[in-house]
Amino acid sequence: QGARLRLADSEAAFRLMTENATDLIVRLTPDGVLRYVSPASWTLIGRSPHDLLGTSLVHLLHPDDRHLLEDGLARMVAGRRPTTIVARVLHRDGHWLWFETSARPISDPDSGAVCEFQAASRDVTERVSAVEALRASELDVRALAEHRARLARLQEGLRRVATAVARGAEPEEIFALVARETGGVMDARAALIGRFAGREARVVGAWAEDERLTAALVEQGVTMPLEPGSPAVLARVARTGAPARVSDYRAIRDHFAPALAALGVRSGVGAPIRVGGQVWGALLALSTRQEELPPDTEERLSAFAELIELAVESSETREELRRRATYDALTGLMNHYAFQDALAREVEAARRDDRPLSLVLADVDHLRQVNELYGHDAADQALAEVAVRLSSLRRPGDVLARLSGDDFAWLMPGTELEEAVVLAGRWRAAVSEHTLARVGARTISAGVAGLAQAGNAHRLVRLAEGARGWAKANGRNLVVGYDPEVVRELTGEERAERARREQGLAALGALARAVDAKDQSTREHSERVAALAESLSLLLGWSVRRASDLRDAALMHDVGKIGVPDAILFKQESLTDAEFTAIKGHASLGGEITSEVLSEEQVSWIRSHHERWDGRGYPDGLGGVQIPDGARIICVADAFDVMVNIRTYKEPVAPDAALDECVRCAATQFSPDVVGALRTLLEVSGPSGGPPQRSR
Repeated sequence: QGARLRLADSEAAFRLMTENATDLIVRLTPDGVLRYVSPASWTLIGRSPHDLLGTSLVHLLHPDDRHLLEDGLARMVAGRRPTTIVARVLHRDGHWLWFETSARPISDPDSGAVCEFQAASRDVTERVSAVEALRASELDVRALAEHRARLARLQEGLRRVATAVARGAEPEEIFALVARETGGVMDARAALIGRFAGREARVVGAWAEDERLTAALVEQGVTMPLEPGSPAVLARVARTGAPARVSDYRAIRDHFAPALAALGVRSGVGAPIRVGGQVWGALLALSTRQEELPPDTEERLSAFAELIELAVESSETREELRRRATYDALTGLMNHYAFQDALAREVEAARRDDRPLSLVLADVDHLRQVNELYGHDAADQALAEVAVRLSSLRRPGDVLARLSGDDFAWLMPGTELEEAVVLAGRWRAAVSEHTLARVGARTISAGVAGLAQAGNAHRLVRLAEGARGWAKANGRNLVVGYDPEVVRELTGEERAERARREQGLAALGALARAVDAKDQSTREHSERVAALAESLSLLLGWSVRRASDLRDAALMHDVGKIGVPDAILFKQESLTDAEFTAIKGHASLGGEITSEVLSEEQVSWIRSHHERWDGRGYPDGLGGVQIPDGARIICVADAFDVMVNIRTYKEPVAPDAALDECVRCAATQFSPDVVGALRTLLEVSGPSGGPPQRSR
């Protein structure tokens, strides 16, 4: 009886102490029913103590948190120890508040068993919200960092592939490189390039984490079916010609050959590869993750697919020429590939029969100026007339060829070097002493070499090239017979470097045109900028050779945009800071892509063509004369061409208005002397503001 009296006195004291408590104080029965609630319930949860008495506390908790109370009560009964939980409690107006509740068990004085629980709860909603906000911000920062890292990996991967395409790498090398870069950029388990043929796709490029599987996929010629209506990724791409993704494990597993089944892939994304307007195949990324690949995977795959398209088109064009073309369509002369075969045959015959053989190599002087002044149609007509005049001098057994562009070859069996020089002189006179239709008088420079000097076909060409180079370096409009006392023979390294550069320039030009061709409004933009930049440099007193180098660089000035997603490149609304950062990256990326083909100075022109005279440009914030002179010229030519031509986001302005804008921005955005040259050029050339198109 004394114990019960002491308990009653304790409860009375407890109630008195909790009357003014700011925390919510409650007592619960062992099954969680409220048997005492302090007055703080009014202010904390909008309910009176009287309304709450006899109510189960679990009904006030969020459904997802009720187990916390049940588990806590069970622990206190079992261990006789206090516990703390954080759970959501329903306010009278219907919103949820976070409460931190500390509870302890109270034992019966007679039996010692837990007879009730005493708990104190306080509102910690602000604290929980702050913690959640901090976690969310940390996740946002982490997600942004991961996005930037993925974008950097994508641009680096695209740069490596674009560089390989630019140097004319064979398709097999491109396929392997793209597959490897795709796997790394997408964090995929495997990447495949499938070429469509009828109702199946053959693996022509692959990468997998297991190197042995990578080799097996390509070397064994693994094929995959393309059944109509199949849900598999490649089948859907072949059917629709659009990107597709699949996260159905069975569809992926059943579609692939046994060699791929071991990968255990669970999701896949494919992007089409188009060649000649047709769906040629697909680039595929596969993942073993349960969740699908990131939502921007299709866009990233498409960027790599475009580079595959360039590589395939270039390769198939070369292969078609090797296989089918014997004669040049423009001049009717033998083409380069057929000439190589003829050269080998004639050298062998000359050695066998012990008779002389001479070779003339010639090209038309300053044909680029013909392109710019009169257009490519007139230049083509001039080349055709030069070929006609050459053909008029042909003797039985001679071999005539147009090797490339304005490069002609005349192989003379049974002819000594001295006689070949005379015949080549007649050809030079036939061209220079007669006016060609539409373009006026033209000249040629020629070099002649004999097999007796060279000893073999390879060196015969080298000696003739050296003689022709001497003729061009000493005034042009000359015929020069090879003489070791006068003409220096080109070394193998010089020939290889010249061939590599010409091939690289051609491939980079194709890449630049591909970037321009993404949007109808930018077609031939790079070629117009290149022509205008060269004209401005000549007005500024540059040498013809250096102006030609500037033209080559200006043609590639936007090649770095191959690494900018189309969604950003063609966005008509205002760009976000992140999107503008991606756009600005094209200048430095363009410099990296061209660094293996162009000179260091040309690369600096491309990298710096968005620098401003006032130092507020990018990527390096150069200003004034710190900006490379070629970059200053490209900057003005690029801006002027954008202003006077239609773009998706604006209408063109008149050349006079564009010039006024350039004058207004002189000494802030543009170099004043370049703007002055532009004014002079427009006064001379008229309102059109630029030279005609050049031949490609």
